[in-house]
Amino acid sequence: MSDLTEPLPSITPNNVSRDPKVRRRLGVVLYTASILTGAAVFVLAGIDLPVDVDFWASRILGGIAILSGGFGLGVTTPNVPR
Repeated sequence: MSDLTEPLPSITPNNVSRDPKVRRRLGVVLYTASILTGAAVFVLAGIDLPVDVDFWASRILGGIAILSGGFGLGVTTPNVPR
């Protein structure tokens, strides 16, 4: 059992972006873009368009994945307490 008189650990500040509003907005933008692009691929997959949807969707989703992964590793992960 731990001692009840021990102080609670402090919240670890983010090492990359100290403003939580900026971190939240970046996350919301990246995650919303992922969801909307994925939904658009499902909707447009059944429509005969003069544009190759798979070609562009794979590149857009790949770019979003790179940005989202970079955001997770560079901004979110350093904020997780060890």
